[in-house]
Amino acid sequence: VYNQLLSHKETVACLKERLRALDRSIHALRARRARHKQNNKPYFVLALSDRALAHLNTEKTWVEHFIREVERNAAE
Repeated sequence: VYNQLLSHKETVACLKERLRALDRSIHALRARRARHKQNNKPYFVLALSDRALAHLNTEKTWVEHFIREVERNAAE
């Protein structure tokens, strides 16, 4: 038996908070990467930042998609 712990509204609110946290992390990491680039850090330091940004952006895309899915299912 499926038992939903959060309402659709609560779920969307939590997911939107996660989006805000991801945006803050992405912003901070982009700023740090820019400082590294400005300070002529080695390519692998920039690559590590790029990898982390790729993961954060992928999660952000997934969360945005899941929010739409939750909202669509709330209408059913």
